[in-house]
Amino acid sequence: MSFISRAIKKLKGFFNKLKSKGGKNQYDFLVEADKAFDGEPNKSTAALRYLKEVLKDKSYSYKPNQIKGGELCWFNYHDPLLKETLPWWDREPLVIFSSSFTVKSGQERVLGINMHLLPPHIRVLVFAEIFSVHRNSFLQNFDIKKHTFSFLIRNLYSKINKYGGDFAIRMYAPSQITKLKRFPIEEWGQAIHIPSRRYQGTNLVQLNKLWKEHMNKKS
Repeated sequence: MSFISRAIKKLKGFFNKLKSKGGKNQYDFLVEADKAFDGEPNKSTAALRYLKEVLKDKSYSYKPNQIKGGELCWFNYHDPLLKETLPWWDREPLVIFSSSFTVKSGQERVLGINMHLLPPHIRVLVFAEIFSVHRNSFLQNFDIKKHTFSFLIRNLYSKINKYGGDFAIRMYAPSQITKLKRFPIEEWGQAIHIPSRRYQGTNLVQLNKLWKEHMNKKS
């Protein structure tokens, strides 16, 4: 059994325990991510159609200056503040935000994990690890219909780094974010499959190669 297969089996065990707690919460992220777009030949293509429908719904609109930790968001990031120093970036990130802070200039920055920088199956594992570490907050916030639960990336290093999740940690300037859309928890199983439509200075093949090189350095 491969490392990835063992990880999936372990995480499925966690979510089965989460479901067995009973009550209103029957959410199983791994199951939802696996069954999302059932019957479709390609989950990424189906997820793009889903995104287009989401973008038509104005109720999904969200102000960048109100980003909260634990939110999964898609947004436009076409003009990074330090783009002259960046060899490449994702112009339409899919990010689960962690925390915000203020830099010396007084401007706000937000930290998060851009799922578009990870292979699809790795995204699911990284997401599931976030749930497993913060299961109490997840259960509480899901039951009260609150769509976020705070987390700190530094508490996840050992969990996500084994999958190369640290490769996807990024900092963003809210002032440069436009057309931000927040996904409620019950749709995360679908949203996790949304691919990036616009990488700047790279492409999917090159990005996967960089991720593999990052993983090889760990071994």
